Amino acid sequence: MTGGLRLGFAARLLGISILEVAESDAQAAFDAFLNCSGKSARLGAIQACCGCEVDVNNFAHHLPADMLECAEEDVDLSTAYYPNDEKYESQWNLRKIGAERAWNVTMGSPRVAVAVIDTGVDYNHPDLWDNMWVNERETPGNGIDDDGNGYVDDYYGYDFINDDGDPFDDHGHGTHCAGVIGAVGGNGIGVAGVAPRVRLMACKFMDKYGAGVLSDAVKCLDYALQMNASISSNSYGHPQQSRCMAASLQAAERRGHLFVTAAGNEATDNDATPSYPASYSHSSVLTVAATDINDNLTAFSNYGANSVDVAAPGHSVLSTAPGGYNSDSGTSTAAPLVAGSDGCHLVLWDGIPLFILIPVDCVYFRAVCALCVHGFSVFRHTNLQQQLAIGEALLSARTCSQFQSFMIFSYV
Repeated sequence: MTGGLRLGFAARLLGISILEVAESDAQAAFDAFLNCSGKSARLGAIQACCGCEVDVNNFAHHLPADMLECAEEDVDLSTAYYPNDEKYESQWNLRKIGAERAWNVTMGSPRVAVAVIDTGVDYNHPDLWDNMWVNERETPGNGIDDDGNGYVDDYYGYDFINDDGDPFDDHGHGTHCAGVIGAVGGNGIGVAGVAPRVRLMACKFMDKYGAGVLSDAVKCLDYALQMNASISSNSYGHPQQSRCMAASLQAAERRGHLFVTAAGNEATDNDATPSYPASYSHSSVLTVAATDINDNLTAFSNYGANSVDVAAPGHSVLSTAPGGYNSDSGTSTAAPLVAGSDGCHLVLWDGIPLFILIPVDCVYFRAVCALCVHGFSVFRHTNLQQQLAIGEALLSARTCSQFQSFMIFSYV
């Protein structure tokens, strides 16, 4: 409700109807409330709803002083969350981005599906299976395309190498990425994902050797879009552009799908030597470089002022593996951290700092200084908890300060 006054808790206590009046009629609203309550009851609380902003002091000014005990803006409170996962202390990447503080706001939502476009996912893993996306209209193992979507038995996702409904990971790369995104948190075992309540959709296009073909990667993205995945994590690369992939990325733009991809591990400038899908210019593409525990760009990470958007922890990251756990390094581990963070509703928009991401300066690529988002905007924050001290010289017009604001998707 906008442009009015809502009497919430107090109205329920007194058994009266919700009273709505114009904002300018605050005194009339209060008088009507007192009349309705017999002018003798004590108010529990009044919630004024006037759009997104309410001037509490101005509203309180209209209330009789002798009737007002306290007037101040209310705030949301919650218990502090700290995961009990046995290996959580080794997950430096989550502490680096201040995930614990973020989890007190949101831990993600099972309504958000993140497609892991990779080598598949160990969907039987005890730290993953509770968070696996399932196609509820499909009966697994009956050999029938129950939902008529063109894919048989696609219960957890689909395997485009073998053209069947079993996207089980026989390599390990996809399971590692899946754990970074959405390993179950607070279950007393293993690790926690950055978004421990999202759902993981398995889209397999690479085999047990970590090899696949571009056409199957495109099919994976098309499947993710068809099945309404909000975000996809794409930790693979090749030097060749694809018109088919570009068309699918345009479809992703239209559907509001965020395509998060790894920058690559060749320590090269993607602006000079493009790597795809990292170097596609579509607004749906968010390309991620890798940083180490000291917030430095790793020695292996690719970079690029125009083609690389953000950086996130990607060195010695502990996550799930088929049947267990392991540590791995690469932009492949940084990209799913960003994909999961997006799924955790932590990416804000339109001039609000992108707290979740470790910033990379747009000109001095090896210095972690400021975040340049796809050539649009600079946000001067390093993580969820504190602002990074940045030299003013690095925020001059020589860097990215001339760019306009950029909107990134927020999923609810």
